[in-house]
Amino acid sequence: MLRDWLNRDGLDILVEQELKEQSGKLGSMLRQANLSPSLPLSVPLTAIADTHFPIGIGNKNQNSAAKKFREHVVLVEEFKNITGVGDTDILYSWFQDKRPKHVEDLVKRLSRHQVLGYYLLEEIWPDEEENIGYVCLLREVTTLLRSVAKELGRGLSSTKYEELCSETKNSTGLSIAQGELAMPVSLIGSPTIEHVLQLFSNLFGRIGVADPQDEVIQRIIGHCLSGDLGGNK
Repeated sequence: MLRDWLNRDGLDILVEQELKEQSGKLGSMLRQANLSPSLPLSVPLTAIADTHFPIGIGNKNQNSAAKKFREHVVLVEEFKNITGVGDTDILYSWFQDKRPKHVEDLVKRLSRHQVLGYYLLEEIWPDEEENIGYVCLLREVTTLLRSVAKELGRGLSSTKYEELCSETKNSTGLSIAQGELAMPVSLIGSPTIEHVLQLFSNLFGRIGVADPQDEVIQRIIGHCLSGDLGGNK
C-alpha cells in the first residue's frame, strides 16, 4: 500500500530532501552573516548561534536573522534526534505535521511517474470504497519457476509449493503460510499493465557498452582541429 511505501522507500526520499533543504538554508544563513558554510563541520550549531547570532545585540535586521537562525537550529536538532530513534512511524508523523506539502508533492510526483523505480496504482480491488493507493516496486524483482507460475494462476497451496521447490531444489522467495492459498486477487488492466512493463524494461533492459577510449577520442579531436578535414581518411 502507498502508506507502507511512505513509511519505507518514500520516507528515505523525504528524509534526503529534508536534509538537503536544511543544509541549503543553513549555508545561506551563514553566508548572509559573512560566515563560512563549512563552519558547522567543526563547530556545533548551538555554539555558532551563541557566538555569531546573539539575541538583543545589533540592529533590527541582525536580531531578526539571529532569531531565524536559532529557530532553524532547533528544527535541525529536533530532526536529528527523531531520525536517530529509528522509528519510521514517528519520523513519518513528523513529516505529516511539519512537512505535509512535501508528502503531497511526493505523491503527486509518484502519480506522474517522476519517481524512478516506482509506479502508483490508484486501486487494485474492484469498486474500492476508500482511495488509499498502491505502489508497484519496479526495482524488486522475483523470478518464478514456470511450474510455480502455472500453479499460482490456479491457486497454490503451501504444501504444493514446498513440493515444487523440493523437486527443482530451488525456491522463488514466495512466503505461503501453512494452510493458506496463494492466488491472483486482481488484474491490472490495459493500458496500465503495458505502461508498467514499459517502465520496467527501461530500468532493466539497458544495453551496456564500454566507455570510449581517451586516446582514440583525443585523436578524433585532433583530426577535427586539424586544417585538413576533407579528403584524407
